[in-house]
Amino acid sequence: MIDRGYVYERALWDMDRTIIGLALFIAMTFAGAAGAADNLPASPEAGAAQSASPLPVCPRTWKRLSGNNPEYPRAAVRAGVAEGKVVARVTVDEDGSVSDVTIVRSEPSRVFDKVVIETIKGWKYQPGGPKCVISEIESKFSLRLPGT
Repeated sequence: MIDRGYVYERALWDMDRTIIGLALFIAMTFAGAAGAADNLPASPEAGAAQSASPLPVCPRTWKRLSGNNPEYPRAAVRAGVAEGKVVARVTVDEDGSVSDVTIVRSEPSRVFDKVVIETIKGWKYQPGGPKCVISEIESKFSLRLPGT
């Protein structure tokens, strides 16, 4: 005989977990939208001054010599985030080290950003070229449960 009380409690627990994950996703999405306004220049002149001397784009032939791919963050697993994507702009110095990582966009906002920045800052590219920017590096995340 099926214990209906247990089945009902289990269904409620699963529903609560889904609602908490959804609420976390919504909160992070709105926090990301609010934080995006903080990154805008105060005036068009300020924006022009920042982009007055852009770095050249790194040649597509540049290869990453070392560094791991970002790992799935435990906080995202606990929050029930099953997948995401981060696009980053990376500045590479003359010695091949990464000097700056800027998140261009991320879905869901801010969930995977920290792990991507920390991981990419450890990457090493071939030395000897000019300081340049890799315009977009995309990191995709997908949670794969054992047995699926």
